[in-house]
Amino acid sequence: MLKKLGLSSNSIEHWLSQMTWIPDEDGFVHTGSDCEIISTGGLLFNPYAIGWTRASYPALQEAWIEFGLRIETECIDDPSTWGSTWEYKEGVEKELWQVILTIGDAFTETGVFLTNEGQDGKPFEGHIENDKHKLWDFELAYIPEQLSSYYDSTLIDFQRIALEKGVGIARTKVWKSLPWSK
Repeated sequence: MLKKLGLSSNSIEHWLSQMTWIPDEDGFVHTGSDCEIISTGGLLFNPYAIGWTRASYPALQEAWIEFGLRIETECIDDPSTWGSTWEYKEGVEKELWQVILTIGDAFTETGVFLTNEGQDGKPFEGHIENDKHKLWDFELAYIPEQLSSYYDSTLIDFQRIALEKGVGIARTKVWKSLPWSK
């Protein structure tokens, strides 16, 4: 999956060889990366992994590993909307959607979510806690078919699209056009 997104085999092997499973004082495992993926559209991504343990999140029945891509804010934010209604830059939506679909093909357990810093981990917590507020705390998502019932009632701020293996859901107020629109 990382190769499909543009990361070289050597970079992937280097990143994975540097990973350690040592929980911090809160029980989380953080493994950042110095690898960079520059997409065909010029977006800059850095892969990372976070370990969720029972020490960090007691509601878990077993440990989970979250795979993520950090995206440079300057690449996707529209600064003209800061302070009023925040939006993504025009033109990034389709590329972000393709990245989400690529990741969704590889990871089908919990869905794939585009979140901002304040939302990180919230949809996953929402699944564990059955908390609808956290479940919907994202900007864009690919939800696999087996989890789509959690998202049956689309909230007013969201639009959804039926896909072959699940659903796509977008928070409408942050996009100039929906990520899957032509």
